[in-house]
Parts: sequence; structure tokens; C-alpha cells
Amino acid sequence: MNRYKTIHLIFTIILLGSFLISCEKEIKKVKNVNCNRNISFSNDVMPIIEISCNNFACHSSSNSMAFPLSSHTDVSNAVYKFNLLESIKHQTMNPMPRIDPYLQDAYKLNDSVISIIECWINQGLMNN
Repeated sequence: MNRYKTIHLIFTIILLGSFLISCEKEIKKVKNVNCNRNISFSNDVMPIIEISCNNFACHSSSNSMAFPLSSHTDVSNAVYKFNLLESIKHQTMNPMPRIDPYLQDAYKLNDSVISIIECWINQGLMNN
């Protein structure tokens, strides 16, 4: 690998890390979740998915390597087919989001954010 490619790779990794940290700070503003209120897919769940899962096209519809999480149907299917809740809780062999295999919990979603998704699932995965 030539020197230019090495510098470009390092710069890309730093930029990616900065972006992920800034997204995580944005999500962590969510406080105690009340499962007694109706959780809205479009207002509560999808913004989390867009910031945490669709960034850099990881689970966007344009990525042919991973299943998409771009719609209510996609996310609902991921709950049942791909154990979405267990993956975001880092309770599976394939925890998500995870970038660095040596820092497995480094990119784990905040528990209050996970509880929003869990409440939505427990409320029947409503498309609201």
C-alpha cells in the first residue's frame, strides 16, 4: 500500500470515528422511557435506526451486503428474522452496531435508546 493510500485510510477511520461519536452523543439525550405511552415508529424508532443503522449505508437499501432497515417492514422483519433486539442489546454472536471487534461494546446503543425499541416491539410493532 502506498503512502497516499495509508494516509487516506487513517483519515477515513478518524472521520468515521468522529461521526459515530457525534451520533452517539445525539442519541444519548433520550432520558427515561415510559412504556405506558405509545411509541411511534416514525417519530421514535425510525430516527434511531437512521442515525445508528443506516449511517454510511450499513443497513440502507443501497447496501447489498446487509439487510436493509429503511422502512417499517424492514425493521419489523429484522425483529423476527434477525433478532434485532438481541443484536442491539449485544446478546448475540453478531452484536450491532459494532465496528471494532476488539471493542465490542464501544458502539452499543444507550440503554434508554434500546428501551424505546423494546417498548415499540412489546407494543406490537405498530406502523405509526
